[in-house]
Amino acid sequence: MWLNDGKSEKLINARNFKSVARVIPPAEGKSFRRSILYVGSFFLIILFLPWTQNVRAPGKLTTLRPEERPQELNAIIAGRIDKWYVKEGDMVKKGDTILKLTEVKADYLDPELLKRTEEQVFAKEKTVDFYMDKVTAIQDQLAALYQARELKLDQIRNKIKQSRAYVISDSISLEAAKVEFEIAEKQYDRLKQMTDQGLASLTDLERRKQTLQNASAKVISLENKLFAARQELTNAIIDLQGTDREYSEKLAKAESDKFTTLSMVTTGEGDLAKLKNQFKNYSMRNAFYYILAPQEGQ
Repeated sequence: MWLNDGKSEKLINARNFKSVARVIPPAEGKSFRRSILYVGSFFLIILFLPWTQNVRAPGKLTTLRPEERPQELNAIIAGRIDKWYVKEGDMVKKGDTILKLTEVKADYLDPELLKRTEEQVFAKEKTVDFYMDKVTAIQDQLAALYQARELKLDQIRNKIKQSRAYVISDSISLEAAKVEFEIAEKQYDRLKQMTDQGLASLTDLERRKQTLQNASAKVISLENKLFAARQELTNAIIDLQGTDREYSEKLAKAESDKFTTLSMVTTGEGDLAKLKNQFKNYSMRNAFYYILAPQEGQ
C-alpha cells in the first residue's frame, strides 16, 4: 500500500495493521473455502448419478411377510399353510400357536369328517347291538324248540305206547275170539251130525249156526281192529321219526342262523374297532393342524 503524506511517498504493508488483517480475509482462507465448495459440489453431483443401475450381484428376491412367500415347515401331516399367527422377529413362548395348516389330501377335505366318522361308529355300535340281540333271540328260540321237541316227542312216544297196548289187547281179544270161533264151529259140527241122526232139532242147529256166525263176525271185527291198531302204531312211529326230523331241521336252521349272526357280530366288532381307530386318528390329526412353538425363542 502506498501512503502519500505530501512530502514523500512510502510503501506501507497494510497487513502489518491488526485492524486491516481483521477486515480483509487472507488469500489462503479463500482458496480453502473454494476447494471445499468444489469438493462438495462434486459429491452432490455424484449423488444424482444413476451409479446403482450399473452394479450387478447374485441374490434372491423375497418378501417381508412370511405368508407371502413359500415356506417349508416340519410337520407330522402334509398340508398347506393357511394362516400365520406370528411374523419374523416375534418372541414366542412354548406352546404358542405359530400357524394353521389346511388339508391337501382328498381323503380329509370334508370339514365334517370327524362328525361323520363318529356317526359311523355310533351306527356300527347299534348294528353290533342288534346282532347281539338277534343272537339272544335265536338262543331263546333254540331253547323253545328243544322244549317243544321234547314235549312233542314225549306225546308221540306215549301214543306209541298206547298203540302198542291196543295192539297187544286186540291181539289177545282176537286170539280169544278165534278160540270161541273154533269152539262154536266144533259145536255146530257135532250138533249138525246129531241133527242128521235125528238126535237134535233143527231149531238148536239154527241157534248154533247163529252162534258160529257171530263168533266168525267177532273174529273178523277183531282182526280189523287189530289191523287198525297196528296201523296206528306204525303211523305213530312214522310220526315220531318225522317230528324228530322236522325239529332237527328247525334246530339246525336256528343254529345256522345263530352262528351266522355271531359271525356278523365278530365282523361288526372288527369294523367297529377299525372305525374307532380311524376316529381316533382323525381326532389326533385335527390337533396337528395347529403348529405350536416347541420352546421359547424368537
